[in-house]
This record gives sequence, C-alpha cells and structure tokens, in this order.
Amino acid sequence: LSILTGMYPPTSGEASVFNLDMFGELDEVRKLLGVCPQFDILFDLLTPKEHLELFCMFKGVPKSQIQKEINKTLFDVDLESKRNSYSKT
Repeated sequence: LSILTGMYPPTSGEASVFNLDMFGELDEVRKLLGVCPQFDILFDLLTPKEHLELFCMFKGVPKSQIQKEINKTLFDVDLESKRNSYSKT
C-alpha cells in the first residue's frame, strides 16, 4: 500500500488505480486515495493549521479553498482554540 499511495517508490512493475498509471499520474491518483499510517503522523513543531495546510497540499486542494477547509476541519474537531499551538504542547 505504501507504494500504491506514493509513499515509497516502486522498484519494478506496473500498477494502475481507476485506470490511472500509478507512476505516471501519481498526482491524480493521490486525489483519489489516502493512507492512514499506523503511527503518530503529527510533527512536533507544526501547528494544527500548518498540518492541515500540508495535508491540503498533499491532497491537491486548490489554494483558494485551503483556508476554508482548515477552518471547517478545526471547527469539526473542536481545535479552533489550538489553531496556532505547536503539536508538542
């Protein structure tokens, strides 16, 4: 799964997802797939806002929509008051 989501490069072979070439159209594939790592994915020196900006970029959210997505997500998970606090705190 790590190769299919683009976390690790392939060593050989071919793969497709929804008729998209995994290795030639990875940006499009990433818009359709996600991965839930089995470890804590938070970075100590990023804030919730910065994490969400990063994840939006990974998922290809248009820049004009990123702040809207961040605001909605922080509201949905009741973290608005922690928007600018480092994750390690």
